[in-house]
Amino acid sequence: MVLFIERARTGVIGLDELLGGGFPKSVSIFLEGTRGLGKGILASQFLKEGLKNGESCAYICVDDSPPLIRMKMEHFGVDVKQNEEEQLLIFVDCFSRQVGGTQEEYSLTGSIGFETLAPLLTRVKDKLDEKNTVQRTVIDTATSLFAQMDGQEMMHCLNWLKERFVKAPHHSSLWLGHKTTLKKSIYSILLDSVGGIIEMRFKEASQEAEKELRITSMPFTTPTPRWIGYIITDTGILLQL
Repeated sequence: MVLFIERARTGVIGLDELLGGGFPKSVSIFLEGTRGLGKGILASQFLKEGLKNGESCAYICVDDSPPLIRMKMEHFGVDVKQNEEEQLLIFVDCFSRQVGGTQEEYSLTGSIGFETLAPLLTRVKDKLDEKNTVQRTVIDTATSLFAQMDGQEMMHCLNWLKERFVKAPHHSSLWLGHKTTLKKSIYSILLDSVGGIIEMRFKEASQEAEKELRITSMPFTTPTPRWIGYIITDTGILLQL
């Protein structure tokens, strides 16, 4: 008997083929790498693919403001305004509280912690559920989010996120991050909690700032431990298989 695994296509040429059709649903995928590697671009492609299929999407902004994320998504072909008007795309502002406030409907006004984050994300999940049961969520970045919590609170928040978002039927979760943001022990807890891991890096000994990625681990998928080159074009990331 062949087990059918529901998958969410990433919209990245070459990556979906390596993944056997896309990210497996109801697990969290951690995309790791420093700034400049295109993590946010891949996230935009991931949400663009979902919106194209009529899925409800949420972008949790931790490192940058929603207006900046909107501009970046529009650059890669996402009709942000229309999708927001149709309530298919929700931005959650966990950034602007640091720089004087926000006009966003879904925003964090106090310090980041389970007591402030859970009620906000519950409102977001309820709104997504009103529109569609097929959903996608991006956290940008998860490491910055959890860096503001101690170990116990982080575990509490991780477990809540997995039960409320990640494990929901037909839900796809992409968490961005970089290991230098967190203490080694906290970073290990995060890695132990996610379902799959994709690493991005600048190619070693390269004079051209070439970029590579590899699938370190992925449920229901054969890992691709070798590094694969990719380029960033006007339409997004393209793997060079």
